[in-house]
Amino acid sequence: MENCCSKIPCVLAVGSRSRSASAKSRDRTPRGGKLDRRAIQLGLRGEFLRNYSRDWILSIEDISQFRREQYEIVKSGDWKNLLTPKELVYPVTNSEIIKKLELSIA
Repeated sequence: MENCCSKIPCVLAVGSRSRSASAKSRDRTPRGGKLDRRAIQLGLRGEFLRNYSRDWILSIEDISQFRREQYEIVKSGDWKNLLTPKELVYPVTNSEIIKKLELSIA
């Protein structure tokens, strides 16, 4: 298994009837240390969730053994061999969403 990134775009809708919910939390290193950035976690609702679970999931794979192997790497401190997802910054340009999520744009 190699470093990967999600091919499914995340959609964030703002408002009381939104199809998703969001929460900001402190982002962390693999060692658990706090980073200066925040992570946004998205949760799907309603029809959006039904579509995702029924139509958009292509397969489900048991990665329990992979997780155990990666945890052993964490415990040993062999960070160069730890496989992590490739993270990409999603540019937010909509001023309403920037305000709603209390983002600081540098």
